[in-house]
Amino acid sequence: MYKDLDALLVRYLIIIILVSVILLLPACGNHTYHVVKPGDTLYSIGWAYGYDYKQIAVWNDIDEPFSINDGEIIKLVPPKRIGRSNSAKQSKKNVVDVSVKHASIKQSRDNSEKGLNYDSSGSLRKNVGSNKKNKNEKNNDVKNTDVKDSIKNKTINKNHTKKIVWKWPTIGKNIVQYFVASDIRKRGVKISGRNGQSIRAAAAGRVVYSGSGLIGYGRLIIIKHDSVYLSAYAHNRELLVREGDAIKLGQKIATMGSSGTDRVMLHFEIRRKGVPVNPLNFLPRAGALQTG
Repeated sequence: MYKDLDALLVRYLIIIILVSVILLLPACGNHTYHVVKPGDTLYSIGWAYGYDYKQIAVWNDIDEPFSINDGEIIKLVPPKRIGRSNSAKQSKKNVVDVSVKHASIKQSRDNSEKGLNYDSSGSLRKNVGSNKKNKNEKNNDVKNTDVKDSIKNKTINKNHTKKIVWKWPTIGKNIVQYFVASDIRKRGVKISGRNGQSIRAAAAGRVVYSGSGLIGYGRLIIIKHDSVYLSAYAHNRELLVREGDAIKLGQKIATMGSSGTDRVMLHFEIRRKGVPVNPLNFLPRAGALQTG
């Protein structure tokens, strides 16, 4: 009886250890996936792990508007390249085939430009009017190239990011912590203030996260300003905007608090393509007391 009890206890102990290991793996240094929880967005996941949301979207084949579902497993690493060696071999083969084909086409084109042509028996014959035809073809090629370049330039100008106007997110310049690029705990600046003090949007944009699901940030708001820049406002007392809201520069979005921390303050971050950057390089040097 005691032997059976000991064996049962050992079995339960092994199960507990295995479950603990499985649960602790996602919390270890190198994250490979994230299980979507209620309130998560692709933006908040990217923010938590330090990745650009667009990069995560590519890894998981997620298209705009980047919708995700509770319980969904989000990969945090690039997909493995399967059959890389075979692809490389095929690529080399294609290069050889294309090279031979281009050589043949080039020879034919050279003969044509010289006004030479060959009949089915291999005899040389004069190709009357070929030079005029080649000139017309060249002119058409130039025109097509100009049209393509024009379309390309219009597309670039359309997608070009406009300059963002930045503004201090709250009154006062009592910064209690500055940005340190090498320290993951200091990815932004911390500004102290009074409980309930207004927190305002540092730039115009759209709210992509409003909640308290990110550990260490308390009640958090993330605003997307364009395809490159995001800003975050953490430790708020009250959140006044919701996901999807269009936000104007200087609009009141929250009130200052101490959620997720031990003192009243605002933790403010700016990220460029998912990478934290120093907010003081973007905010105006003077005029922190612009709004109340």
